Amino acid sequence: MDNNVIYIKTPKCASTSVRNELARFARTKGLSVLDHAVGFENEFGINSPWLTRVQRTNIFDKTHNGKCYDINLDHVTATDANINRLKAIMKPNRGFITISSIRDPYERLKSNYMGTKNSNWVKTEEGFSKWYLANCNKNVAEIFKGQRMIFPDWWINNFMCNYMGINEVTEEAILAKYDFITISEFLEDSMIGLSNLLCFKFKTPHVNKGKVKPEPPKKVGVIDINRIAKNEFIKRNARDYKLYELCKKLFLNNESVIIDKPIIMTPTKNKILFICLPKAASQTVSGILKSSGLFYNGNFAHHYSSYIKGVLGDAEFNKQYTFGIVRNPWDRLWSIYTFIQNGSEKYSFPHLHIDEDFEGHIKRLYKDEKYLGTGSKMHGVDQNWHQQKNWLFDNDGNQIVNDIFKFEDLPAMGKVLDDKFGNNLAAKLNKTHVNKTNRKLSYKEVYTDEMIELVREMYADDIKTFGYEFEN
Repeated sequence: MDNNVIYIKTPKCASTSVRNELARFARTKGLSVLDHAVGFENEFGINSPWLTRVQRTNIFDKTHNGKCYDINLDHVTATDANINRLKAIMKPNRGFITISSIRDPYERLKSNYMGTKNSNWVKTEEGFSKWYLANCNKNVAEIFKGQRMIFPDWWINNFMCNYMGINEVTEEAILAKYDFITISEFLEDSMIGLSNLLCFKFKTPHVNKGKVKPEPPKKVGVIDINRIAKNEFIKRNARDYKLYELCKKLFLNNESVIIDKPIIMTPTKNKILFICLPKAASQTVSGILKSSGLFYNGNFAHHYSSYIKGVLGDAEFNKQYTFGIVRNPWDRLWSIYTFIQNGSEKYSFPHLHIDEDFEGHIKRLYKDEKYLGTGSKMHGVDQNWHQQKNWLFDNDGNQIVNDIFKFEDLPAMGKVLDDKFGNNLAAKLNKTHVNKTNRKLSYKEVYTDEMIELVREMYADDIKTFGYEFEN
């Protein structure tokens, strides 16, 4: 191996899943692993049995002197002192590959709070919202004084930036410090990128996963996280949110911090490339295809087919059976709105102004012209409002996928796929729907005449190309 590997294992960012795969990599390669050792500078300023245990195994302990590890796999904060110490006890005359993991900041907070409470690490009788608002200005020592078995990382503001040693949150600073960062929300794609970096076929298990439900009902024993606490957390964690957004941008732009080129993992029996349009049954269909051993999407997520063709090259792209699904634009906009309003995106992307009513949302969408976006490499909710045609046609207006199906008639798509590949896909499509938006009203009940015409103007190309009208 030409490089030592330093993994900064950020808690509750799918880091145990990543760590276990890196451990498998180390076992396969016969590498010397620094494990169950933690960089300890007593940053939190408190004493507890947990920290006493940490101190016994810290990387500055003299037992590590003269060691020559190949890879670090445990919780070491990325302070300069810790990184320098790791480099001093790893194999000499080598380069270093530095890896870490991140997650949507608010989702990480919820997961760690609930995991901590369920594990009896932290005992509080107050609901989370009240507790956070009362203590968010205090340091850890003040909050947990006198309590045992403290794991004092999960609530700290801008925790990921602090843990990963990112002081100035810029693309340049991230690229300077890290060679690769996995993203919990894109774990499967992240592991593909990690495979490319280390030339090893990693899997995508997910262990130590917290059971987190957004907006849990108010009842005894359930953590209550209200909007005031969420908004306060978003305000106080601006640096973490910026870090998360920049890492997603680098990830989806294929910058070196994540991947140089997607690894192509094509099924040996069938060659299917499903172009995933947001909020058009993409998760349902991709899940069914994957479970049937048919799905091939590389590292492309919601990228346009024209972008994927450019990455694969004409010859490889044309070997695939390519298809996508479109949806009535009026219905799709209502689905996007309610999905974001009910989900974590509302807090991950504060710029959405999603607290506005649906009519105000449509009018602002028209004013902001987000529907004119054409960037395949951008991700997140902004891409949801692009023309659906962008995913399936090239810049010259030519359809470059084999088939286009309609969300309103998935059984017809299932029949076509059954004829081509078997696997009883039509029956599976009839009884499976994941990531379904919880909507009490049909889209036909929420539009005014003015809103109908605004959508007709914004998505005129989609409406003409795919033959939609408001009522169908």
